[in-house]
Amino acid sequence: MASTSGSGTKPKTRKDNEVWLIGPTAHALTGLKLPSTGEVMSLFFQIHKVNKATIKESAKEVIKQKTKEDEKQGMNPPFSSSSESEEQVNSSASECSPPKKSKPGKPRAKNIMSPVLAKALDRTKISDRDAVHLIAAAAQTLGHNVEDIAVNRKTIRQSRMKLRVQSFKSAKEQFILNLDPTIPLVVHWDGKLLPETAGGKETYDRLPIIVSYEENEQLLNVSKLPNGTGEAMANAVVEVVKDWKLKDYIVAMSFDTTSSNTGRHTGACKLIEIKLEKNLLWLPCSHHVHEVVIGGVFDRVMGPSTGPDILVFKRFQAFWPNIVQSDYSTAATDQEMDLVVTENREANDLLFLKKISDYTKVDKEVSEEACRKFINHLWYLNEEVVGFAFFDMNVGDETKQRMVDSLKKAQNGNRMKAVVKPQDVNDIHLEDFVSSATSQFFDMLNLPTDFLQLSPSLWQTNAGYCKAQKKLKTMKVVNDVAERGVALIQDYIHVITKDEEQRQFLLQVVSDHRKNFPNSLKRTVIEALKKNDLCC
Repeated sequence: MASTSGSGTKPKTRKDNEVWLIGPTAHALTGLKLPSTGEVMSLFFQIHKVNKATIKESAKEVIKQKTKEDEKQGMNPPFSSSSESEEQVNSSASECSPPKKSKPGKPRAKNIMSPVLAKALDRTKISDRDAVHLIAAAAQTLGHNVEDIAVNRKTIRQSRMKLRVQSFKSAKEQFILNLDPTIPLVVHWDGKLLPETAGGKETYDRLPIIVSYEENEQLLNVSKLPNGTGEAMANAVVEVVKDWKLKDYIVAMSFDTTSSNTGRHTGACKLIEIKLEKNLLWLPCSHHVHEVVIGGVFDRVMGPSTGPDILVFKRFQAFWPNIVQSDYSTAATDQEMDLVVTENREANDLLFLKKISDYTKVDKEVSEEACRKFINHLWYLNEEVVGFAFFDMNVGDETKQRMVDSLKKAQNGNRMKAVVKPQDVNDIHLEDFVSSATSQFFDMLNLPTDFLQLSPSLWQTNAGYCKAQKKLKTMKVVNDVAERGVALIQDYIHVITKDEEQRQFLLQVVSDHRKNFPNSLKRTVIEALKKNDLCC
């Protein structure tokens, strides 16, 4: 039975005289034998807990009784000094003390950083410090208690870094999983020399590497090169292509016609073919080719520029506001000269070559320079790429039949670009560029050839031909894709992070966000967010 010591006091129970791991406390040592550690500690807690003595006083009393009992048994004192004895008793007492209950703390702040929020912050170039202010203000405005939300810079930074990695890995795995071997991939790249730090003097070549397919494109990497040589670019492209497991899917290359790309022995294109152990279609940027022609003619007529700015263009730029921009006409109005650079390149290139050759009647100097420049860039009339013309709606049936007949001709060895002499321009035809090597075009792109047995007038009735025609129409022959990659690295190289690995993840995240949120219209944002919820 529990006893009470008086009215108004808490009744004592057996539990009050018990110690964790020891049991009931003892009033004294028994004296029948050497006391055990448990008996010593029972006495200690009796003195300390029941008699309310201090720990130091309790230890001294226990040591005194223990020494007395040892002497009765003819034993030497167990301790060499009083301080050592007190220290040992206190240590044993702490081991017998029950674990303290932890006080209930404040609820852990909620981390609200989500993939879609992290991507939005990255795209809009919000630093981790600025994100603290932005998230806190938005949370308070929406009626949340900011103290319940993790808005410190360290948490935000770590969460964003982790989510970038997760987003990149997820997008990469999904892209590889959805690869269709029947859809040809074109790999694009373009280099740009950029400073490593804002305002810094140390610069590196940055090489955006992107693949395009149908109406889509996928950023693979923006490689940091030791230099801008063909070898360095080829190594970067091949490494990334293999990392993404795209070797068997890449069928063509799109690039600018610089010597570092097109060199016969050390150019990036040739080295990529060697390293990948396969032939690829060479699709140089159509825009760049015509820029070369226009630049050559301008220098020939106006003289080479001695500075970064061309004065006639600066004056035109300054005068532009005075022009009625809603009512103007271009200098050239001939529709035949309106080149379509995204498709039908083969027929258009030959037509353009004949046009500028015939322009000698108007201006011989301009005609000669334009012909000289363009003859050096007849990439789309080489023996392989000329195969696109079989699927060109603007090429007549008679020409197509002669092209079919030319497939039996021996190849001329001009695999990279066609060779034409200026004096022969008006005497050549599209079928003159076709040879037995053109059959490789069909093999590379895995295209049907059974329609070649039919009359060209019946090709449009052949299902395989129509399907191949649709496939080829979506292949990009301009390098705007890579130029967008250059603009991307220029915009984000000096923001948010200085870590190279995180920078690559950042570029991937921004590229992906731009595809999902092409504009800032509310309708677009809502649809993209709903799609994101379904994906998650």
